[in-house]
Amino acid sequence: MQLPISFLFCLLSLSSCNSSKNTNQNNSSPNNNLHDIWIVRELYGTPIKIIETKTPKQITLEIFVNEMKILGNDSCNNFFGKIDELDAKKISFSDIGSTKKLCRNRTIPNSFNRAMKEITGYELKNTNLYFRNSAGVVIMQLLKVD
Repeated sequence: MQLPISFLFCLLSLSSCNSSKNTNQNNSSPNNNLHDIWIVRELYGTPIKIIETKTPKQITLEIFVNEMKILGNDSCNNFFGKIDELDAKKISFSDIGSTKKLCRNRTIPNSFNRAMKEITGYELKNTNLYFRNSAGVVIMQLLKVD
């Protein structure tokens, strides 16, 4: 059975489109270094105690660069959201939602959630990630844990 030439041409076209798509999502992008799990070490200049095991008391942030989304735990509730803007120095988040557990002390979760709305930039140094506000002030320092 012979396949029509137009069918073969269509298959070749789809194949080349698929390979160019994979080339555009390679790991050479500097933003791919953000794609990981991070633990908050400092929030608005206040050190956050790092707990050695992953528990709900640890503030975690997981960044999915290719999907432009985030998720984590604010030390009380699980959260999820979108990455609105991302380049070599800028980052911002939106549509952040969370579970609604009742927690005794909301100081740290409230501070973290406020900071997430203020983030406009970042700097990555080795295994440390620094989030900055629009004035360029570091408002959150994180450590890569994965």
